[in-house]
Amino acid sequence: NGTDGDSAYQVWLDAGNSGTEAQFLISLQGTNGNDGTNGINGTDGDSAYQVWLDAGNTGIEAQFLTSLQGVNGTNGTNGTNGTDGDSAYQVWLDAGNSGTEAQFLTSLQGTNGMNGTDGTNGTNGTNGTDGDSAYQVWLDAGNTGTEAQFLTSLQGTNGTDGTNGTNGTNGTNGTDGDSAYQVWLDAGNTGTEAQFLTSLQGTNGTDGTNGTNGTNGTDGDSAYQVWLDAGNSGTEAQFLASINSDTQDLSLSGNTISLVDGGSVDISTSTAIAANSAKEGSKWENDNVNGYVKLKNQSDGSTAKPNGSNIFLHDTGQVSINTSNKNSDLTVAGSMALQLRVTTLDNSTLSYTIAVDDFTVIINDLVTVGTPRVELPDATAFPGRMLRIVNRGLLGLTVYLFAGQEVRGGLLDATGTNSTLTSLVSNSSTFLQSSGGNWYIIAQSVIP
Repeated sequence: NGTDGDSAYQVWLDAGNSGTEAQFLISLQGTNGNDGTNGINGTDGDSAYQVWLDAGNTGIEAQFLTSLQGVNGTNGTNGTNGTDGDSAYQVWLDAGNSGTEAQFLTSLQGTNGMNGTDGTNGTNGTNGTDGDSAYQVWLDAGNTGTEAQFLTSLQGTNGTDGTNGTNGTNGTNGTDGDSAYQVWLDAGNTGTEAQFLTSLQGTNGTDGTNGTNGTNGTDGDSAYQVWLDAGNSGTEAQFLASINSDTQDLSLSGNTISLVDGGSVDISTSTAIAANSAKEGSKWENDNVNGYVKLKNQSDGSTAKPNGSNIFLHDTGQVSINTSNKNSDLTVAGSMALQLRVTTLDNSTLSYTIAVDDFTVIINDLVTVGTPRVELPDATAFPGRMLRIVNRGLLGLTVYLFAGQEVRGGLLDATGTNSTLTSLVSNSSTFLQSSGGNWYIIAQSVIP
């Protein structure tokens, strides 16, 4: 063989080039040629399934895919037996442990398993002989005494007091006790709460003894005597005429009464005239002709009070206001103002008890649970009293009365029995008056 020729790289170097083999390889690359014209698209080749069909096979694509699986190969020959492995004990030792096989086996024990179920009870053993009582043992030890003394001997000395325990939790609230009214009912009594309260009132105490009468004051001189003492003379008629004379006007300065025509009376030395007698005398005026007493002056003590705004106390016991006419026990020429009370009942306040000063009571009812009611006063305690009740609620208003009393209608029924009122319907009113034994309906209406 001839000698090996230079490599292409060496030839490149010998030609005066320098660089690495990588640079040599790059130098071999020529400039990029012009892009060639695109070739025409080739026709699509047949699918593998079509090729399979063209080879004379028949079937669907799934059968074609199944045909691609080759037949199972023959089983290989059995391999040779491996060498025997080390025992578990030897493996334990090779892992760095030391000890006997017994210690190895102990190391294999896991934690205790769960307790098994209890076995069945064994049969009862025979009864043992009765032992001596503690009292007998005490006696056998050389002691003497009764069982009570033995028990006393067992008591040790008192121990020191233990620390206080923590406070227990508060107990639950007890159930509410019955009201006094309910206890009264449970005792067999019947009646409203108002009747219960009345039953609590004790009998009137005995009247106290009258105080001793004061001593009578000395009689003062009459006005006529004072007039005479002032140096005047004449009969009582002349004295009265002198008072009514237009020329005998009086004036008061301190304790001296002066007359226009001269003369004066010092009233400070007279015991007949009280300190404010003149003031009292200016309040009332007697009219013997018409038989009444009326206010004389207004509050200034000097301006005459006219009949149209006066009060008249008649000798017959009648009273008239703003008029001297007496048409009844009380005659009023003008308006009157009477008590009007508006109250509301609800689920927490189911009842209203008529007060002593009530005249008209308007009850608004907001009750949704329970029965609203109004409790009338004892008719025997207020003979002649008048009372108007208005129910502006949506529910009927039950009327509660003292035992044995009724609210009677204006007419008897066909059997001669009183018709009674036990409830007041919604949006209605009733006007009642006491006969001293029962209440009677004077008027009743439905409120529009």
